[in-house]
Amino acid sequence: MWSPTPSPDAAGIAAALRELIGDPARRAAPSQAALRRSRRFTRAASAEAHLRSCRRAVGLPE
Repeated sequence: MWSPTPSPDAAGIAAALRELIGDPARRAAPSQAALRRSRRFTRAASAEAHLRSCRRAVGLPE
């Protein structure tokens, strides 16, 4: 199983957090990626995905 820390115990997690606290660029990269990804989750995109799901559920073409 993948882990963002070398050892997923309290000491390993604490060490990883200390590294992140000291590295602003490393902290910013995941935040910026998450923000870019979140912009795809619009109301329109959600409604379209829901409609596709409903159409599949009743056997209609998407």
